[in-house]
Amino acid sequence: MNYSEIITDLENKLFSLHPKAKELYTLIAGLKNFQFEDVSADNQKSGKLVYDKNAPVSKKIIFALRYIDRFSKVGDIENTIKEFEPDFDKGFSTPLRILKDDKVIEAVTPTGSKRDVYYGLKEWYEADGSIKEKYDLFSILE
Repeated sequence: MNYSEIITDLENKLFSLHPKAKELYTLIAGLKNFQFEDVSADNQKSGKLVYDKNAPVSKKIIFALRYIDRFSKVGDIENTIKEFEPDFDKGFSTPLRILKDDKVIEAVTPTGSKRDVYYGLKEWYEADGSIKEKYDLFSILE
């Protein structure tokens, strides 16, 4: 008998003796997968990024853009999220529209083609509406 079978056998014995144990066990397993964000002042200042599997898709998009740190296509955003959550399978249309409507992100088409849509955070823009030098759009086309 391998370790996995032994663990499963022990779990089944526990759940048969204590029916409520399965509920608590499932809750604990879920909490282990949840990454709690450290909101201490030090991490706020350092700009530490923490991925939260339970966050809405819009928050995951913002996380991905900050993680990539450049204007990105939807595929790049999705691939970044999948680095942290391989089974991610949600859509992006509605969250992207809401983020654009709320002026959190901007959609840019540097070539003029709708096939080349890049998304970036509004905080990457200067007050006059120009893109900050660090996020220069020409760098994404290279």
